[in-house]
Amino acid sequence: MIPVEIDPEHRRSAMLARLLRALCVLVGISAVALMVNPPSFQPRWAYAAMTTSMFGVLALAYGLNRAGRYRPAAWLTILVACAGPWGSVLIDPSILAGDVVPLSFAVVPILLSALLLSPLGTVLVGALQLALLTVVLTLSPELDSVNWPSLLSLVVFVSILSVVVNQTTLADWAQIDRQTQQLSGYAATLREQTVRDPLTGLFNRRYLEETLERELARARRAGTTIGVIMVDVDRFKPFNDTHGHLAGDALLRSIGALLQGQVRASDVACRYGGDEFTLVLPDASREATGMRAVRMLDATERMLEAVQASPGGVGLSFGIAIFPEHGTTGAALIQAADAALYAAKRTGRGRIAFANTVPDKA
Repeated sequence: MIPVEIDPEHRRSAMLARLLRALCVLVGISAVALMVNPPSFQPRWAYAAMTTSMFGVLALAYGLNRAGRYRPAAWLTILVACAGPWGSVLIDPSILAGDVVPLSFAVVPILLSALLLSPLGTVLVGALQLALLTVVLTLSPELDSVNWPSLLSLVVFVSILSVVVNQTTLADWAQIDRQTQQLSGYAATLREQTVRDPLTGLFNRRYLEETLERELARARRAGTTIGVIMVDVDRFKPFNDTHGHLAGDALLRSIGALLQGQVRASDVACRYGGDEFTLVLPDASREATGMRAVRMLDATERMLEAVQASPGGVGLSFGIAIFPEHGTTGAALIQAADAALYAAKRTGRGRIAFANTVPDKA
């Protein structure tokens, strides 16, 4: 079966789940490292509070992502990535010590945004990081001796590259989605072709057998009845021989359309083979099934008046079997309904007969 729920956001959600698990492990390791070798007593507790908060936000993001709220989960993940380097600078500005290497971690949220956010979101994160870097470098005279233009250039370059990667990835995923939808459509069409009769559009015998067994299992559990009606076109061969196969096919299509129009949405109308049709009526009693057959016979007689072209004309005969009265398996019900059908045909055609009963004239 071809998957249908693999849109870009669904893929990103799966990727985010793996990323969040990895980030939780990294934050945990960082918390332990900072607690073991802190620069002073006070930053130790500040770092502990920061890493604990980050871990909590990541856990919240993981929960939101599992609940199907991918976008807020993605933004929370980016927030944690931003909080790491900037939180460390705020807690202990001395970590810069004339070195902008710690600030290079500002590119991490930009890279993550290329994977998790839209192109606009990536641009916003890149602009925010660039603005914060500019503020820090402006307010830190001790960094004047550092080649900070190279750092700013790095951030700009990574931002542009991330936007390009983001757009390319979305385009690739969109193409995959279109192809997936096409394949899903082909699969649905193929499935439809395997269960539909190409001439009448009704379900075929294979689908009938599968559905009848399923409905029987449900009826056994619920203690309900099922009506099975076998329908045969009387004198179809003479009509077909006289008027040709095209006319015969047109007649079968008309009968199929009429039968389909007479059943409920829960019923199953099938072409059993040749000029035989089968109807499965879940939750239909003996009386209800018989009345349905009478209405269908009346409707078909009115419709067939336009195609009466041979002596006596074509008509329909109906054989009815009821679960569990006439059988407890699909094969037994079909056999009982088929026997009733031919009993109806022997008594003059255009009749309705119940299994194991004397057929009544419609």
